[in-house]
This record gives sequence, C-alpha cells and structure tokens, in this order.
Amino acid sequence: IREELESAGSAILYHEGLRAGKEAFKQLIKYVKNRSYVEVLRFSALIWRSLGFGLISFPEFNVDKGYVRVRIQNNFECRLFKGSTEPQSHFTRGLIAGWLEEFLNCRLTSKEVKCIAVGDPYCEIVFRKT
Repeated sequence: IREELESAGSAILYHEGLRAGKEAFKQLIKYVKNRSYVEVLRFSALIWRSLGFGLISFPEFNVDKGYVRVRIQNNFECRLFKGSTEPQSHFTRGLIAGWLEEFLNCRLTSKEVKCIAVGDPYCEIVFRKT
C-alpha cells in the first residue's frame, strides 16, 4: 500500500487502524467493565503482546488532560521499515488512537516522536485531546 500509494497509503493505514482500534476497545470493555483504568491498560498491554505487536507501555496517561504517551518496544509495523528516514507507525498509531478515543471518549491528535524504523530504541507516540 505504501509503495503504490505513498502518503495516501499511510493515511489509509492510519484510518483502518483507527477503525480497528475503536472496535477492539468496544469488544474489550465487555470483559473489563467496572475495572480501574490501570487494570484496563494492563490487560490491553497483555493482549497487545500476545498478538505479537510488541511490548506496549503507557509512561504517561492523564485522563483529565486527555494526554497519553505510549511506548512500544519491538513494534511489529516498524520492524519492517528499519533504515527509514521517517517514523512508520501509521497503522499502529491509528489502532492506538481509536482505542484511546473510545476509552477517553474524545478525539485525539497523535504524533510519533520516536521510531525504531529510524534507529530509535523504541517507538513512542504522543496523543493529545483536540
């Protein structure tokens, strides 16, 4: 998709991830309702890891401000693009954005600030409430 459609392909991947993330949260919440947000994050991280997507953590998670910093070690998507000159977490960023938008009940912007594809030790994405 990226080779054929270039930046449009990246946008498609992001929006497909966004849709999938929203649906994933709706399914997840059926099993973890009435749990603290910390427990929901822990459970989500276990699922992420079990799917082979990498190790995800949430170094900053401020529900009131709508600010989340997510760190992913060994990101499944970016492993494919090592040696790139720019971050490559388009699907991953969308997937997490969709999940977080459902969880926080708000729209978010996102920016990948670190990426293993460009040589960083992990991928890191910052999400902010719009």
